Amino acid sequence: MNKKIVTLASCLCIVLTQLFQTTFASHYAPHVYYAKPSKDEPYLANASLNFTAGFANQAYNAQGTAVPFLQQYGPEDFLLRFVDPSLGFDNLASAGQGYISGNYEFKQMIFALEKNIFHQLLFGIISSFQDLSVTNITPKFIDEEISLAQNTYLEKLERVIPSNINASGMNSTVLYLGYNESITTFNRIDSIDILLLAGIITPQIMKNDNQSILQYSPANNYYFGYPIIAAVTIGVRDWFGFGATGQIIPYQPTQKMIPINRTSENNFLLFSQETQANVQQSPFISGTLYVDIENPASGIKGAVAYTYSKYLQSVITPIDRSQFPFAHANRSILLDGYTFGSLLFELEIDCSGPTKKLAPIISFFYSMPILGNYYQKVYFFGGECNLQINLEF
Repeated sequence: MNKKIVTLASCLCIVLTQLFQTTFASHYAPHVYYAKPSKDEPYLANASLNFTAGFANQAYNAQGTAVPFLQQYGPEDFLLRFVDPSLGFDNLASAGQGYISGNYEFKQMIFALEKNIFHQLLFGIISSFQDLSVTNITPKFIDEEISLAQNTYLEKLERVIPSNINASGMNSTVLYLGYNESITTFNRIDSIDILLLAGIITPQIMKNDNQSILQYSPANNYYFGYPIIAAVTIGVRDWFGFGATGQIIPYQPTQKMIPINRTSENNFLLFSQETQANVQQSPFISGTLYVDIENPASGIKGAVAYTYSKYLQSVITPIDRSQFPFAHANRSILLDGYTFGSLLFELEIDCSGPTKKLAPIISFFYSMPILGNYYQKVYFFGGECNLQINLEF
């Protein structure tokens, strides 16, 4: 006769969290979490809801220097053909060089469900829904003193490019399988917890309202990905532990419309043409170091983590290379790689107790950027609520 015991317990918040950057934020947003070993209790299931918001008015350029957001790619050639459709695609007449600046904002909701199966195996699914915006988009010439003709050009350019762009929808869904092991046969430390994961990432399904020559896209998750993740936590005492996470995500090639200029002017945001191209995205890699401190009696736990990520350069091959040369297509920094490093601070409050089994754990977190290249200097904050269900047969 089968015996069914159903118990509800609040989350310890060391459940699997962030798998990879493109899952939870996008190509242009930071790590929200990092992967840590899960509780290996048999048949344990964890459901979680996460909300995160962030902003940036600066970005890191090629030298790692913080500059106004959208200026990280360098100056733009303000070509006359951008405001005069009668001019041909090869007309390089310019009103001068300038910059485009703006602010970056994002909000996201993450739904996740993870289930321990048997023999330390686990299964999970995560869906991320996002609202990403670039606001207060403003062009200006490098020189403060401009001519009447240049001022007229700016007025026309401001009518051509939007002041705000937005992308919203489902950034990705992730399915993954994992193996979780806790080793406790030690004398000097409490335990070593190990997590191995492999999964599949789906591309975004998002609505983008930008149809202008300003070809910056707030969301850029166009590929199927196949993440491989390893994490280890060393529990030194019941109140202190530290660990590390490493991950690599190979991507499947895709075909999409890309912004391009058929001439070789110095532009990275303003493109007057598009073409169909094959895109081979190189792997994404990242690593995280973290420290956990817990007060078991009060149910309060804190964590500090440092995460470094690198998105390797893609290779773009236009379908029509007679009109769109290979070299011109691969000058687009928007589809190039980036690096980003940040500190993450997290506070977890366990609301449950011996007589209150149904109360969840609530966590709050804050991220502070440290370094980067071609990446926005973005700050974010958020919270998460988890509830665990244990089904034993």
